[in-house]
Amino acid sequence: MPTQIATLPKNKGGAPRKYTTQTIVDKCNEYFKACKSNFEQIVDDKGNVKDVIKPIPPTILGLCCHLDIWRETLQLWEAQTNDIRLSNTIKKAKQVIETYAEIQLFVNPRTAGVIFNLCNNFKHNWKQPTAKTEIEITVSPTKPLDALTDDELEQVVQARRLLELTDSNQQNG
Repeated sequence: MPTQIATLPKNKGGAPRKYTTQTIVDKCNEYFKACKSNFEQIVDDKGNVKDVIKPIPPTILGLCCHLDIWRETLQLWEAQTNDIRLSNTIKKAKQVIETYAEIQLFVNPRTAGVIFNLCNNFKHNWKQPTAKTEIEITVSPTKPLDALTDDELEQVVQARRLLELTDSNQQNG
C-alpha cells in the first residue's frame, strides 16, 4: 500500500496573510489602549517634570498605521465575506472610532473637522435645511393693472420677484 504524502492547500494567489484574525483583534485592542494611555511630560511652576495622561484621538488612519497596512486593506478586510470574524472585528474597531468622533460633537466647541470626518469616513449625512417659500398667486389676465386690488398687485410684485430670483439662480448655478 503506497504511503500518502500530506499536501498543503494551494495558495489562491497573492501573498499569504500577514496576520491571523486573532492577531488583528489583539492589535486593534492594543491600538485603542495606546490611545487612552498616551503620556506627555510637562514641567510645573516649580520645575518638576510630571507625566500627564493625554489621550490621542483614535482614527482610522491611526489604526492602519498601527496595523502596518494601507487604508484600502482595512476596507477590503471590512468587506470580507469568507471571514466574518475579521469583517466584524474591523467594523467594531471603526465603530469605536466613530463613537469617539460623535462624543467630540458634544464636548468640543470646534466641530467642523469632526463633522467632516463623520461624513467622509462613516457616511453620516448632514444637510442644511433649505427654506422653501410657497406663494399662491391668482392673477386674472383679463383685468387691467389699474383695476387690480392692492392684494392682487402685491401678489403680482411677489411673483415678479420670485421669477427674477429663480432666473438669477439658474444663471449662477
